[in-house]
Amino acid sequence: MFLPLAIYFLNTEDKFLILLRICILALGILEINFFLSNILGIGIATYKDESVLFGEAGVNITKDIVIFIVILPFYLKYEKHNTLKIIGSFLLALGVIIVILGMKRSAILALSAGFFIYSLLTPYKTRILRLTPFIVAFVLLSGPYYIPIIEKRFKARQERVSMTYNQLSSSEEEGRLLEVQFTIQQTFGDSFEKIFIGYDLFLKKQFQGHKRMLHIDYMNMLGGAGVFGLTLFLYIYWCIWHYARKIKKTSQPSLAKNEVYAVICCLLGVQAFMSFGGTMQGLDLRGTILLLLGSFLALGLQELKKENVVYES
Repeated sequence: MFLPLAIYFLNTEDKFLILLRICILALGILEINFFLSNILGIGIATYKDESVLFGEAGVNITKDIVIFIVILPFYLKYEKHNTLKIIGSFLLALGVIIVILGMKRSAILALSAGFFIYSLLTPYKTRILRLTPFIVAFVLLSGPYYIPIIEKRFKARQERVSMTYNQLSSSEEEGRLLEVQFTIQQTFGDSFEKIFIGYDLFLKKQFQGHKRMLHIDYMNMLGGAGVFGLTLFLYIYWCIWHYARKIKKTSQPSLAKNEVYAVICCLLGVQAFMSFGGTMQGLDLRGTILLLLGSFLALGLQELKKENVVYES
């Protein structure tokens, strides 16, 4: 519902700007939560390492942070107030460091892929080049404060990677590759019924007799809904990309439509990589991305209205 609601209600540039400011406010709250958690020593330690705390929400807040910081380059261009632009730039640099400290592989990959896709597609590449040195300088100059923590957390993370089914003994341990192998074997190794509609309950919190669920969204869809469900799942995101591309190519080329297309592709890339870490367990991650995708599609439609063009789906 987030996607159609955003397209329908966020139908003006003023509403769109309000949404972006709310996202930046949410990013600021998440980062303040991170720093207060570590200053006061309150929160959940992850990967058996207590050097960094992430509040009561745990390390998964880094996924939310990724979603908000990948749209910041667009926001910095769209925002008219210089003070808010400065705050946004500061939050962007801090967010990158927090994501790295989290050592969440899906979050780091999603962040890297999102920025890479956006940098390739945006028509405002000079703005990226102007912003990058400041972010890199901030990250490097503050490196002595957090690099030792990263090294410690990396070692702790290495100790938790499971390599056999026997090691998948609790929800505290990992084994994503084995989850993929097991799901594919169960889906394709038996009847046609399992291939098309799955072999188990969707999002079932049990794996090999242990209280854990499949982490990867694609495997959750394959195991719980079969090839049919997984295809429909991927088709939704293909439709979003297709409509964004059609908006971009409708009527005359424009920088605004190209920029909207770049951000939509960036968010789709973030979703694609973040799905390897799981985004179906709650509404916050997938719901936020779908809300933003819908709002950017609505903005693209607004650009067509300025050109007096009627979009035909």
